[in-house]
Amino acid sequence: MKYTTARRAYYVRYPRDFSNEYDLRYTVGGAELSASDGWERITRREAERLARAERERRRWEPERSGYADAYIYPAD
Repeated sequence: MKYTTARRAYYVRYPRDFSNEYDLRYTVGGAELSASDGWERITRREAERLARAERERRRWEPERSGYADAYIYPAD
C-alpha cells in the first residue's frame, strides 16, 4: 500500500505591521494564499518558531501577548 502525503505551504500575515501581531496559516495540495491580502509564504521552521515565540510570550509576558497566533491553523 502506497501512502502519499500532501505538501503544506505555510503563510504569515502582519495585519497592522507589528512584529508581535501576526496570523499563521497553512494550505494543502498546492493551494496558495493571496499576496495582495498581505500573506507572505514562509518555511515550516519559521512558522513553528513564530508560534513557539507567541506561546512563550503568553507564558512569561501575558501583558504583551495574545495578539498573534500561538498555533498554525489551516486556511479555509
